[in-house]
Amino acid sequence: MFSSSAFAGHVNEPQAGLDISRLERDVQKYFELGLAASTKKTYRAGINKFVQFCVSYNIASPLPVSQSVLCLFISHLANVGLSYGTIKTYLAAVRHLQISMNLLEPRSVPMPKLALVERGIRRLGASSRMTRSRLPITPCILRQIKVLWSREAVGYDTIMLWAACCTAFFGFFRMGEVTCPTTDGRSSEHCVSVADIAVENDHEPSVIKIQLRSSKMDQFRQGVNIFLGRTGQDLCPVSALLAYLAIRGSEPGPLFRLRDGRYLTKEVFITRVREALSVLGYDEASYAGHSFRIGAATTAAEQGVEDSIIKMLGRWESSAFQRYVRASHQSLAAMSTRLVTPTQ
Repeated sequence: MFSSSAFAGHVNEPQAGLDISRLERDVQKYFELGLAASTKKTYRAGINKFVQFCVSYNIASPLPVSQSVLCLFISHLANVGLSYGTIKTYLAAVRHLQISMNLLEPRSVPMPKLALVERGIRRLGASSRMTRSRLPITPCILRQIKVLWSREAVGYDTIMLWAACCTAFFGFFRMGEVTCPTTDGRSSEHCVSVADIAVENDHEPSVIKIQLRSSKMDQFRQGVNIFLGRTGQDLCPVSALLAYLAIRGSEPGPLFRLRDGRYLTKEVFITRVREALSVLGYDEASYAGHSFRIGAATTAAEQGVEDSIIKMLGRWESSAFQRYVRASHQSLAAMSTRLVTPTQ
């Protein structure tokens, strides 16, 4: 252990050339690099919400934050309709703010009431989600969309949208990975670009490799390769993507773009898909961008694909994919028969 004598003769005798202010700047630099850019953006939104909340309720001295203030804050967020997940993230933003100011980390102090309020919000959210759960886009629905669009005047945008649908489904993609945040291509470093596409055979390709340079679960940008295979059926990601690339060309930039040059955003993509679903008689409000990823996981599970393979295909680090599997009533009921069927 250190003793006071260990520092004797060294106090107030800094070595020449050593500047603690520079080291402090380095600490701040590393602290800033501790969060991904997307997390910083989300935390800023959470901190802004916290500031607005404190101003609205005349909370003059919110920091260091107390259990009572945090309980009031998350109750306010729940009342204005934010999801439990967003509330948890905004709580983390407030904690990060306090840490950045060298104040005591809130979680180091027991806050049992806050934990119970959080649990209550989560339970209430879980019960309300039962009526607004996102539904999966299944192969059956994809086929119906394809038939519907084929009846229209098939043009560039239709071919592009169909390729985006097949890529999203067969690649287990998140919408932010295949669509662009803006129509002009800004902030598109996280979405797939033309340069990320490769085939194993230039003449008759049966496999397309898509290099996903970064993603939600890959903040250190190690990258991952996603492989789409030719199916030889009416639903084929390779055929759909090659047909689109043939008319798009190899101009650099995000992969999917409209005929007028604007890049495909999540909002435009989901709007077009929902329009098709509405015509087909589905409740379009029950479908969102994640419906393709949910549908892929559900279909894989129904086809008996092993959990480890589903995790690999969807790039899940845990068993979180199981939340996306939507088992039908028929498949659940069929378990009764399977339970009494003798094994070979």
